[in-house]
Amino acid sequence: MNPLVSVVIPVYNQERYVAEAVDSVLRQTYPDVELVVVDDGSTDRTPEILEAYGSRLTYMRQDNAGAATALNRGIEAARGELVGWLSSDDVYEPTKVERQVDLFKAQPHVSLIYTDFNVIDGAGRIVRTVRSPYYADRKEFIRRLILGNFVNGSSVIARKSTLVATGLFDPAMTYHADANMWLRLLKHSDFGHVPEVLLNYRWHAGNASNNVAGMRRHRYVYFDKIWETLGPEDVVNGRDPRRTFERFQGQALVANGLFDRALDHYWRHGATAGDYAGLAARWARWRARDVILTLRARRG
Repeated sequence: MNPLVSVVIPVYNQERYVAEAVDSVLRQTYPDVELVVVDDGSTDRTPEILEAYGSRLTYMRQDNAGAATALNRGIEAARGELVGWLSSDDVYEPTKVERQVDLFKAQPHVSLIYTDFNVIDGAGRIVRTVRSPYYADRKEFIRRLILGNFVNGSSVIARKSTLVATGLFDPAMTYHADANMWLRLLKHSDFGHVPEVLLNYRWHAGNASNNVAGMRRHRYVYFDKIWETLGPEDVVNGRDPRRTFERFQGQALVANGLFDRALDHYWRHGATAGDYAGLAARWARWRARDVILTLRARRG
């Protein structure tokens, strides 16, 4: 018996790309797919485009409340045992759902499965291919994910029951809602990985990931919520887990560009000269990266 897979697309003013996202779900080789699209108050032609699909999808509309709220509404309405999330400008490969269901069947203990992906530009041209890492040890997985989120949200299919039990996506997270969810899930659940390129993730001037300043501001909120969720017993091993955890917290702040907070953390908890030197070197690289990303976003 094949499990029903529901794919939720939250959308806001995406008339240029939403039909391509929808079509990529409707052409899946897996036979039992439900598509739920939640329109987060679009003011362009998005509603007209979606209504033309008729009964091939479930269309829901709400006042603009943010992507996390739209996604949660779609998950709650989904009938599937398994639920995927597709951003309205991204594109599934035809075998994506099938390959992930195969792994759920082979590894029934996992709660979430992600895949590798291509990064494409606004015209659909492949910019690069990303081979997402996987770590069998849960604590190592958590540490690596805190240092930098490598689980692409649009690549994910998860068990609905686990998402609901975890509390769904945090509406307060304008950015980083996906990484926040992964870390809350990993506190009690295992992940799986299909090492195949099954998603095309679109990077263009209009998507949220290009808002460098916004993402930086919300990263402070993201890290506050990490430490509310995870403690030393979830993240590190060793004979002195508190000290090891404090040292990792500093490294994580540096790795994610929160240099002012990292400096304060080092001052309060003690750090080596090497820690401070590493902070300074990383700060210089991040400044250069910000300039490049900002220029790229302006060019579209």
